[in-house]
Amino acid sequence: MNTLVTIILIVFAVLQIILFFKLWRMANNISKIRESQEDNNLKQMSVTAALYGNTTLAEKLIEQSLYNSARRLVLYGWGKEEYLSKMRSVLKQHKDLCSRLGLQMPDTTKYENWDTAKPLFNNNINKSKE
Repeated sequence: MNTLVTIILIVFAVLQIILFFKLWRMANNISKIRESQEDNNLKQMSVTAALYGNTTLAEKLIEQSLYNSARRLVLYGWGKEEYLSKMRSVLKQHKDLCSRLGLQMPDTTKYENWDTAKPLFNNNINKSKE
C-alpha cells in the first residue's frame, strides 16, 4: 500500500513539472504573439493615416513596423540565413503595402543585410541576456 502511494506521488510530481514548463512556454508564445499583433496594428494605423492624407505619419509607421520586424528576427536568435529569408518576406509585404497606398518606401538598406542589421540591436541583445 505504501509503495502504491509513493508511485502515485512520484507520477503526480512529474506531471506538475511538465505542466510548469508547458505554462512557461505558453507565456513566451504570448509575448511573441503580442509583438506580432503590435506590428499588425502599426500597419493598420499606417493605412488609416494614408487614407486620411497624412502620408508622413503613414511612412513613419511603416518604418517603425520594419524596425520592429528586424528587431524581433535578430533578438529571437534567428541565424543569418533564416534572417535573410524572413526579412525578404517582410520587405516584400511592406513594399506591397507602400505601393498600394502610394507611399514612399522607407530606406531598407540597413535591414536587408544581416551584417548591417545585427549591430542595430546589439544593445538590446546584451540587455536581454542580463
